[in-house]
Amino acid sequence: MTHGGHWRRIALAIGAAGLVVCLLADPVAAQGTESAKVRAKVKLLELEPMVAAGRCGEALPKIEKARRDHPDDAVLAHLEGQCRLRTFDYSAALSALQDAKRLDPQLRNVDIGLAIAFYHLEDFEAAGEAIEAARPRHTPDYSAQLHLYSGLILLGRGEARAAALDLERARVADAAQVEPVASFYAGLAWQSINQRDEARESFERVIEVDGDGTWGRQAREMLASEQLAERAWARLTAGLDYDSNVVLLGETLPVPQGITGESDGRVVWFAEGGAELFRTERWSGGVMLEYAGSVHFDLRDYDVQYPTLAGWIDRGVGERGLARLRYSIGHAWVGYGSFLLAQQAIGSYFHNWGEAGSTEFAATWDWNDYRFQLLPVAMAEPDQSCSATLIPCSPFGIDANTARNRDGNGLRLGFLHRYPVRSLRGDFLRGFVVRGGYTYGHYWAEGDDWDFQAHELVAAFETGLPWRLELDVLGMFTYAPFDNISSYPTPPIVEAGVTYTVLPVPRTDKIWNVASVLARPINDWLEVSARYYYTRNISNVPVFDYDRNVVGGYLTVDF
Repeated sequence: MTHGGHWRRIALAIGAAGLVVCLLADPVAAQGTESAKVRAKVKLLELEPMVAAGRCGEALPKIEKARRDHPDDAVLAHLEGQCRLRTFDYSAALSALQDAKRLDPQLRNVDIGLAIAFYHLEDFEAAGEAIEAARPRHTPDYSAQLHLYSGLILLGRGEARAAALDLERARVADAAQVEPVASFYAGLAWQSINQRDEARESFERVIEVDGDGTWGRQAREMLASEQLAERAWARLTAGLDYDSNVVLLGETLPVPQGITGESDGRVVWFAEGGAELFRTERWSGGVMLEYAGSVHFDLRDYDVQYPTLAGWIDRGVGERGLARLRYSIGHAWVGYGSFLLAQQAIGSYFHNWGEAGSTEFAATWDWNDYRFQLLPVAMAEPDQSCSATLIPCSPFGIDANTARNRDGNGLRLGFLHRYPVRSLRGDFLRGFVVRGGYTYGHYWAEGDDWDFQAHELVAAFETGLPWRLELDVLGMFTYAPFDNISSYPTPPIVEAGVTYTVLPVPRTDKIWNVASVLARPINDWLEVSARYYYTRNISNVPVFDYDRNVVGGYLTVDF
């Protein structure tokens, strides 16, 4: 259900019930010959069905004219405020509703309108005060709206359990007015306190009500997320892509002997399956298996097979946090030989800041054992002469065979923040979320070539587009100064029996990455996507100076 559809339902409810109460049933509003004259002049009973039907574009000019003629009528101000809410003009709605309350402090249901306006103007403290003021003076037909916005305000404050209960009350009071919004935010509230069964039930209600609409789509995403995944699941993504630089060659390097080119197409896949092994109110844990692979059309020496086994433990922290410990071990084969044995441990903390979004803080330890063999390099004599006849020589004092050993350990510390930009939500953009973060890394290798630090910045956004399309775009910049002089040749072209030269200063890489994914769900278990990746590694050591483009199409199946 779009925001427009949601407010049209509010318009019908407020117009058909609340306006009738304000104009016909409220004894305070009915008093006074001047109010009676106003109602007669502007034909409020004629305007009432227009407002109830959501025809505020037609009704507002007449209401504005009447207010100019009779600026002291609280009922007219209230009526204008309701129409301004339905047209999403929250600043004008706030002004009109404040006039209504000033002119008649006892006018019923005005405070609920004020709470709605304050909430969407992100003045949450004032919205909370208005909700409390509305409790003793609202009519029963406004109960659903009162509980809905009370729940949203409590959720923004981090009082998740109280928010979930209020949002459930809103649904019970009048589901037609507040669904699927109430159930969606109730699901978020239950999830934040690790009440997974309740969260799943809430999101499933959203899907029942909204189907393939905006709220239904977001509910499916939440149900598919790792935090709310079923106790056992499996997923397979497979497709075709084209890689412009499979070999990751530097721009000035010749194609290696025996290879016809550096670009190729391939079949790629990524499969994962897992099971939650235990769960309590605060604790949960399980295991999962991942398997990534590729088969190239021509460059079969670069085919990849990479299975990984992982386990995790989660613990809820208060009502707004989740701590996670994850350990994995994987073994990669490239071509026809063993390439890498890797272990990784990640400690994460996820914190929900309410209206301000959510943040993941992470500390990652990597342990790498590279299994491939490098081409041998001799070391020159003290006079820099090369006595080798079949292989090149590094300068005297630089043992390239030892320096290029990448085995080692790495530590990364960073954060990633997600923030929903509500002002960009509309009929075209179905939700807009920005992401940004920073990570510091340090790698300690057995060889001098691979000791480095890294500073990584990430900026990204994701949004829903028309026709159920989902767009995710990411940009990342990494600055990586290395600790030592590289043993690789500069310039990069070397010959057997020749002593090459090296750059006299430490290696420095500046890496730009751009990734974009455009996806569309076909049904509950099938999604099609197109993806593009670009990498530009700018290095002062030519061997590592390269760019790369990858583009492809994929299918994802959820089991």
